[in-house]
Amino acid sequence: MFSPEGGPSPESQELQPNLHIEDHYADFLPEEFTRDPKKYIEEHGVNFKSGDIQYHDDGSIREDPTASKFLPEWQNAQGETIQAVSKKVNMEKVRTGTTSAGEKFADPLLEYKMMALCRVLDLPAAKPIGFVNQGGNMFTLMEQVQGYTWTRRDKDVLGQEGLTAEDQESIREQIEDLMSELKTQFDEFGIYRTWKHKDMVVELDTDNKKVNNITPVDWEKSHLDVDKLTQRIASFSPEQQQEILDLVSLKT
Repeated sequence: MFSPEGGPSPESQELQPNLHIEDHYADFLPEEFTRDPKKYIEEHGVNFKSGDIQYHDDGSIREDPTASKFLPEWQNAQGETIQAVSKKVNMEKVRTGTTSAGEKFADPLLEYKMMALCRVLDLPAAKPIGFVNQGGNMFTLMEQVQGYTWTRRDKDVLGQEGLTAEDQESIREQIEDLMSELKTQFDEFGIYRTWKHKDMVVELDTDNKKVNNITPVDWEKSHLDVDKLTQRIASFSPEQQQEILDLVSLKT
């Protein structure tokens, strides 16, 4: 994993960015991002959602529409491009289970770990780029998944493109069938999450009203049964097993 060093010294040590980036993405990072990721995200990121931050009665954040942002397209020296996405970690939502009994603790790397595990296990998920820890703020980075979300915004777009209410009902049923199949696959590895239409990105053939694939996103509140995962990967090569267990035990 790539960890850049150097750069200007901040006035406060706690503002020094700590970047952990997958090696094959290191050449894509803009210098401005590497120097001050938090500032870059705040100044250049575009919100997924509109609206205001919503709070629980105790003052903790319930919903933050500013947390997930599209970042500008990044390009490496070879001219390859990626569309990066940043998501600010909400510590109230990344409480994970470490045992089948459901022991819970807050893990700021929960979403990154789940996406990285899916990559190793050949399960569908966004491609993880890495994570950033700066000034008490944690950001998870990933590549944007292309497709439609099953939200009012994208359903309105599909309606404008000519899909009728009956077409959309058929698409919804196809998404449910695919979610059921994916749930079975993920459960085999001890990876548990909620399966909601709004948390899927849909690859859709609009001409034929056919869902080709769905990709689960939003891994907050997901749960990993480490014992079940360990049993499931017992037939994997020692190198693969070690890579998976290293991911599970990764800390900031």
